[in-house]
Amino acid sequence: MNTTGYVISHDAAADIKTEVIEEVSVIIPPGAKIHNIMSDVNQITEHNDTLIEFSYAGDLEEYIDQYGVLDDESSEIENAIFDLIDDNIKLASPGGEITQIRIFVNDQKTADPMLISVWKKLVKELKAKQKNYSILAKNEREKLEAVDNLDMSQIRVSSHKHRGMLFEGVQIKFFIKKILPIKVGDKLANRYGAKGLVTKIIESEKPCKGETFGDIEIFISPISVLGRKNIAFIKEVYIGKIFYLFPDIVKSKLGDKRSSVKNIKQFIIDVYKVLDPTPNTKYVTSLSKNMSNMSDAKFKKSIINGDLKFNFIIEPFVNISMENIKNAASMLRIELDEHVYITETDTWSKTKVPVGIMYTNRLEQLAADYESLRSTGPYVSVTGQPKKGRMNQGGQAIGNLDIYNLLSYDAPNLLNELLTIRSDDFNSKRFAVIDIIQNGSTSIPAKTGNSSTQNIHNIHMIGMGLKSS
Repeated sequence: MNTTGYVISHDAAADIKTEVIEEVSVIIPPGAKIHNIMSDVNQITEHNDTLIEFSYAGDLEEYIDQYGVLDDESSEIENAIFDLIDDNIKLASPGGEITQIRIFVNDQKTADPMLISVWKKLVKELKAKQKNYSILAKNEREKLEAVDNLDMSQIRVSSHKHRGMLFEGVQIKFFIKKILPIKVGDKLANRYGAKGLVTKIIESEKPCKGETFGDIEIFISPISVLGRKNIAFIKEVYIGKIFYLFPDIVKSKLGDKRSSVKNIKQFIIDVYKVLDPTPNTKYVTSLSKNMSNMSDAKFKKSIINGDLKFNFIIEPFVNISMENIKNAASMLRIELDEHVYITETDTWSKTKVPVGIMYTNRLEQLAADYESLRSTGPYVSVTGQPKKGRMNQGGQAIGNLDIYNLLSYDAPNLLNELLTIRSDDFNSKRFAVIDIIQNGSTSIPAKTGNSSTQNIHNIHMIGMGLKSS
């Protein structure tokens, strides 16, 4: 199900956005004085707006150490938003909408009244929501399900934990909704499950473009086709291009005095006949019936105003031959493949490549959430890949996605390193480690052993019809 990297334009990266909820939390120690707190849900905050500000008699470094606010497991964002301003401790927003506030009280008597007031308000709203869900429920089972889907833990006082440890005082959590543009390392996928990493964002204001089609927003490596072992999404690119240009081509025929309305209608039907993959050509039948009920004047008006839609949806498990797609393109005088202008090199491609339109989805698998690195640890004996999970001292395995991505990004040295001195070639790894200890750096050994990972990689390469290096 894997493919390779995607290269996208700066404008496309800005347009392809996703919503993420970020948790920002802090522990308020006993006896702390609350100076101000944002207590309204759905409130919009700017970056560095103060979510809560408080002070207490203790030392800041002692507080940080005692409550583990900024230990090694804290995120970079949490470290950046927690600060000491004018002897007051503040928690700042990363910017975004407050979608939820949760307060967990372990010691109500030593907590600031302002904080307890906000906590009681939240508890009251939570109980009201629970009651409403129960009223709407039709039976006891639905009541149970409604209550089960509500986290009522903040109602109780005491026994709350932070990172597995009981704490004194109160913990407050703000959940901030942020709108994020796409970044290098995030994932895209098409409708065929061909997912891949965004390996590069073209920052130049001068967009890449095709000879006739115009600006190109997303590039997919040819290795993607080999990796997926099919050309289904190339067909989608072509069909998307045909039906994107189809309305303008039909509209241009209306301005040609040699073309009658009858001939134009027949031309539309002929194009659909070539492509229609449905049993009994239901697309053709439906469109013919629709157009036959239109007068010539209404037909012209619907074409000019764009009211007549040329829809085309390929049903599951239905195929259209590449020959039919090319025939339809030929009827419309559409070039399916084009020379492409590459911004960074300021040149046009030597050969024509498929250019068109297809559906692309962004996966909510963000690069910042998947950073990992490893050099030592146990391996699976059969595949030679590192074991998964922190308990096994595991790390990131090298799979099809990684291999195709590195190949398309032209990073053979990195791939060679990952498959040798960072993998299960123990002799090469030992040589590199000793070299680093003695000299402070190392290079990839000229000769490396045969590792299980390297052998699997070679099999993948041969299966794709590529020569393994």
